[in-house]
Parts: sequence; structure tokens; C-alpha cells
Amino acid sequence: MDKSWLPSKKLVLSFSTLAILLLGSVAVSELFNKQNVYLGENNSIKVAELRGSFSEKDTDGDGLMDWEESLWKTDINNTDTDGDGTNDGDEILQKRNPVVAGPDDLLKGEILSDDNFFKYTDEESLTETDKLSRDLLVGYLSMKKNGSFEENKTQFIQSLSQDVTEISKEKSGKFYTSTDINIIDSNKKSDLETYKKNFIGIMMFSNDPSQDIFIFRDALQNDNSKEISKLDSSISLYEYMMENLLNIKVPSSLLQSHLIIVNSFDDMIEGTKKMRNVMIDPVGGLSGINLRIASEEVFLVGLNKINDILEK
Repeated sequence: MDKSWLPSKKLVLSFSTLAILLLGSVAVSELFNKQNVYLGENNSIKVAELRGSFSEKDTDGDGLMDWEESLWKTDINNTDTDGDGTNDGDEILQKRNPVVAGPDDLLKGEILSDDNFFKYTDEESLTETDKLSRDLLVGYLSMKKNGSFEENKTQFIQSLSQDVTEISKEKSGKFYTSTDINIIDSNKKSDLETYKKNFIGIMMFSNDPSQDIFIFRDALQNDNSKEISKLDSSISLYEYMMENLLNIKVPSSLLQSHLIIVNSFDDMIEGTKKMRNVMIDPVGGLSGINLRIASEEVFLVGLNKINDILEK
């Protein structure tokens, strides 16, 4: 399917990052926090500064903000991309195509219509990034058409923020229940000790979860697909641990706590896989970070419950 109409992934990634920050939905020590933006140099760019520079910057002074130029595929360093004597911003106001030299450069009616804009029957082939990109472009062009963009710009960005947040809540993996667990109808001390020994043995394989976060950060900062591939080893490790968690014998008194651990691992795997695909699906990758954070919090809940039972 031709996706040439989509905004660049870097633009959508910027929108997605801003969206998450605006809603405060991500907070990771040394990476995400309420004050700093992790994509900023030395983690020092304030959220307010990012919002201002992102939404208002117009490098060439042609009336189109830099992120708008990314949508229209115009040159941020050239006031008249198509060289027809009219600057890019004025061409948009005149409903002319800024990348096609005049005089035959009028935008077609359907391009400015949110009712007919890029309808696809193979919706399932669109990534989360593609869908957000389409929503971004449709909403933007619709407001440009009726002249309401400047008035509604902040609300528009916040609406996209909500979209990103909803994506990050979605879970596509399986939800594990007692039928998936090797339960033993016994809570003898020896059985609890065996479970403890086996559980600790599985956890000994674990790496430092923060490593995955830093790999993700470094890959984004350097636009490095080779760096992000390092997550493959983490995914394989988590899947191996998950397999063992499903196979060990679980005393009935530990069933619910063990299920919390198992489902948190499943979310961890799904989140890491989404992070792994950030270069081709930035929005999905960022939602993967949210899922990873949530899964680790749930894991700690399950671990504390197991400790409480074993220490009795």
C-alpha cells in the first residue's frame, strides 16, 4: 500500500512524545520525568520549552511552522519550495500546492476534505503510527480549510495526546488464567520451599530492566536501528523465563500471586516487542514504553504477595 501521503515518522514521533509528556503518562527515573524531555540534549529541555519550540518554530519565515512543512513535504529552509514566486505559507492560504510550481497548482477539493481523505479498506495493514499520522493530517487539513487552525491548535495537539494515551493502554497479548498454570493441590512447607527455589532460579536469569530503556533512548537519539536490535536478546530472555514460569509447580496458595507475575511478564514481552519496532512504528514503540513501565510495577506487586506468603 502506498503510504507516501503520511507525515514523516520523525514528525509523528515528535508529536507522540509531546503528547505523552503533555498528559504526564510516562515517568521513568533518569529518562522520563515531569521536568525533562528524554529526547532533549543532556535531558535538559523543559516540557514548556519543547511545546513552544515544536509548535511555533518557523525556520525560513514563510508562514508555515516547521512541523507544518513536514506535513506538506516542503523545505523548512526555503520560503518558496517549488520556486514559482509565491512563498509556501501564502500558497496554502490560496489553496495551492506548495510543492507544485504554478500556475496549475491548485489543491484538489478532496485533499482538503476530511470526509474523503485517504480512505483504505485494508485498515488492518496500517500501523498505530500510520493511523495517528492520518488523524493528524486529516484534522490539520480540515482546520486549515475552514481557517480555524490557529484558534484550535492547542486543542488539536491535546486531542492527539489522548489518542496516544489510548493506544498505550491497549493490550493484544493473552491473559493467563489458572488453566495455564501447573497447580499442585498442596501447601506443605516442602512444596512452598521447592516453589521458592525454582522461582528464584528463574529470576536469576533476569537482566537489569533499565538496560532496555537506555537502549531505546539511545536508538531514538541516534536514529540507530542497529542499537534497537539489542532488544532482541531481552525479548528472547523474557520469553525463556515466561516458559519456565508456566512450567513450574505452583502451590494453590500462591496461584493468584503467580498469575500476577505471569501476566506481568507477558506484558513485559509485548511492551519490549513494541519498543523493538519503534523505527517502523514510533507510536507503537512509545506505547511499548508505557506497557513496560506498567508491567514492571505489576510484577513488583506480585513479587511482594509471594514474599508475604512464603515468609509466614
